[in-house]
Amino acid sequence: MILWLGVRIPLAVGMALAAVWGISGRLDPARSQTEPGSEPIAVPRIEPPVTDPIDELELASARDIAGHAVRWVRGEPVSALATFGRLQLPIRGVALEPGGVLYATLKTEPGRSVVFGLRSALPPERHGRAYELSVEVDSLEIGSSIDVDPGAGDSRTLFFEHVAVKGSATLRIRAGWRNTFPVVIENLASYRLPESAALGGGAYQMGLGLLTSKGHGFSMPREEMEAIRAAIPPSPYWTPQAAALLNFAREQPGDTAAAVRALVGVADAARFPLRILPQLHWAGIPAGVPDGAGGLFTDVPYQQITWDPADSLDDPGLKPLLGERYDVRFGLTVPNIWGNTPWLTLNHPRLNQFWRLRLIQAIRVWNGERERLSRSGRSYLLPGQLSTGEETVYWAKGVDDTGYTAANGGKPRTALLADFNPFTVADALADRIVLDPKDGLDRNERWWLHQNLARRQQAIVDWILEAMPPEPIRVADGFANYAQDLVRRNVFTEPYAMPVFPMRGVNPLRPGLEVGYVREGRSGGEYWSGSTMLPLLIKERERGRIALPNLECTGADDGQLMACVLAAYAHGAVYTTLYNWQHRPHIRSILEKIAAAIAAPVPIAASHVPPPRESTPASGPGEAVVAPWEYRLSAGADAFGVNTVVLGGLPSGQVGMVVRAAIRTLDEKPERRASCAVRLQEPPSGPVLAHLPAMFHLRPGANYAVTVEIAGMTDIPQPALTEAPKVSLAADVRWERWRSRAVSVRVDAEDILQAVERLDREPYANAPFAASLARSRRLATARRYSEAYREAVKAEQLAFPSAFVMMEPGGRLGPFPIDVRCPQDRVRATVQSMRPDLVEVQLVSAVSQTVTIRYGGRQTSVALTADAPVTVSVEAPSMP
Repeated sequence: MILWLGVRIPLAVGMALAAVWGISGRLDPARSQTEPGSEPIAVPRIEPPVTDPIDELELASARDIAGHAVRWVRGEPVSALATFGRLQLPIRGVALEPGGVLYATLKTEPGRSVVFGLRSALPPERHGRAYELSVEVDSLEIGSSIDVDPGAGDSRTLFFEHVAVKGSATLRIRAGWRNTFPVVIENLASYRLPESAALGGGAYQMGLGLLTSKGHGFSMPREEMEAIRAAIPPSPYWTPQAAALLNFAREQPGDTAAAVRALVGVADAARFPLRILPQLHWAGIPAGVPDGAGGLFTDVPYQQITWDPADSLDDPGLKPLLGERYDVRFGLTVPNIWGNTPWLTLNHPRLNQFWRLRLIQAIRVWNGERERLSRSGRSYLLPGQLSTGEETVYWAKGVDDTGYTAANGGKPRTALLADFNPFTVADALADRIVLDPKDGLDRNERWWLHQNLARRQQAIVDWILEAMPPEPIRVADGFANYAQDLVRRNVFTEPYAMPVFPMRGVNPLRPGLEVGYVREGRSGGEYWSGSTMLPLLIKERERGRIALPNLECTGADDGQLMACVLAAYAHGAVYTTLYNWQHRPHIRSILEKIAAAIAAPVPIAASHVPPPRESTPASGPGEAVVAPWEYRLSAGADAFGVNTVVLGGLPSGQVGMVVRAAIRTLDEKPERRASCAVRLQEPPSGPVLAHLPAMFHLRPGANYAVTVEIAGMTDIPQPALTEAPKVSLAADVRWERWRSRAVSVRVDAEDILQAVERLDREPYANAPFAASLARSRRLATARRYSEAYREAVKAEQLAFPSAFVMMEPGGRLGPFPIDVRCPQDRVRATVQSMRPDLVEVQLVSAVSQTVTIRYGGRQTSVALTADAPVTVSVEAPSMP
């Protein structure tokens, strides 16, 4: 048997070790053998493991502190705010000084393995500095971490595993003596350790899509759809998808609608999901589109204006635009190597209004097509997530500016700054920031430009929400079916996620990823390196569910492309879309390796370093022995992180033996380190697995040391102590996905509750809405986050205007005392408002029919024409 904290090992690593350690038996879940080109892949549905906590403690809550016997030494309560993107995130809890200790008692389940989650937080001024935290339970240090905070958010959650012997456990959390600043402990939680077989099903499936290679991503002929289907191997851990860009800005609304319907037609004919992605940057800009003021939306007044001391090119149009501010060192983003496509400013009001109107029109068409498909159960063909389609970057240092270099007399612009469009400068001035590049950019100017990118992502999310109402409640056979989730709660940002101008170089701990942290939107990004992104993803999952809307396949080699998908999957990505995959002819082979690595991670062997002298056995029965071993490993080209230490060949000693494993960096200053310890509940008869508190970041080519200690052995023969165990490490991404989900379900529930609570007023609120909102609040207070989320979805669907799809012959509109009769076909009924004496309902039917509405003892009949909405008012008789 394979041991893991005294229970069976996780399925994923177990499969990988089957060949290595000679373990027999079928461990892999059943897979579909469907060949490419046939019906959609049949994925086994497994109930996902519970991610709601057994117990939870907020260190900012006096009630929680009193109820969990919390006490501390060298610590104090703190409360502060930190800004990331468009969010002001609270940092609240107990700040532990170096050497500080915090004690807390959490409920567990006797005899079961549990996981403790520890959320700590640092303000931005502490980012980039190393700090240590360790956790003890019952006098056993079960894990520790010394890490360097990479930025991209305030908080980070570590996980520690333990076998509970009673119904509660007292944790001792210690801040390292070498810390140079206080570390805030915000939250502690205990979770049931999931069964390995449960790490599958819907929560463990990620959408995996390939963007069409035709027409710069805008065209999807049927043969391309079939090529994409053939390129994605089946896996129980992803849903294959195709993707196409929507160039809504260049087309008239009618042409955009036709383009959406054509794309949907291809997906429908192929019965293959298609992600339609409205694009706002690069080829998606409104090139050649009249601006209504005598020009085009790509004319110089709409472009980003750059600055570089080496710019000697007199760009046409700049002098009349800038007037007395003109200097030859101001420049443009063209010519460039991207087809001379100009990068447009984010701040021109006329252009932004154009973006808003056209995007709303496009989203409404998309939503209408998805609703049409849902009538026959085919809404899965248009996956229920959207992204902003805007990478939000300035044409500044770090871009490929070689196209301009040639026009600039061969002299490169090496200190390129942007954007100094008059509207950008005016918006900054309104915030009391003078954007003047002639003397460089100070911290305030750079910070404003950084926030300007976040404002852009926020604006696009707001526009999408404006166009995307909640899905309608479906009523059939007298039963109201509420949605489990909403598209409007799955709108993902898409900034260029890695360090980028204006903060790169002066503060790389403010990466582009964080400008996608916005209100009512989910975090996503464009990136391609798993190793570069891993530390940031550990922070990003604290913002709830995430996605990778744009993985640029030409940005990295095969190893880091694989690492990128695996890292995103591990940290909870709802979907990943690969761009320019056609430049890798062996893409199916790459994806097969990724699928295999999700199902069964490949252990990375570590080489034993012989000690200077032999270990010494116990001198007598009952005496504890500590036997340390050290190992070395060098990370390969596909490395990004590990979270599992695999130990084989351990002595078969008595119950209670403790195994400690630690990994540390050898090439980095300051040193990073992570450790974990397990107390075996029965003698090992096979490999022992131990999980590190979070994925430990690996850099390709870097060197690492692993140490292993065994303590508490008695009566162990000498050979068992002197022979080094076999040690390897693995990235168990399914296990990490569970940990990421444990973090995200709470944040998702909190975020939707905040959004829905803003509707608790006129003209949105009503009695059924208020009842669902109150239930959602109670569930969240009880830490039942998954249920709280679904109840908040129900409340959002019930807020006015509340839409229903009523199957024929009709019936009651859910909890509202309104009866709708539609004898010939289904009807969409939207309750606009309701008072005791009057109700207003908008009706629309796909066919012509007479529909009857009853309310308060009165009824009204209306003859509907196909697809023509009609608003009906029914006045109830007044009470005497």
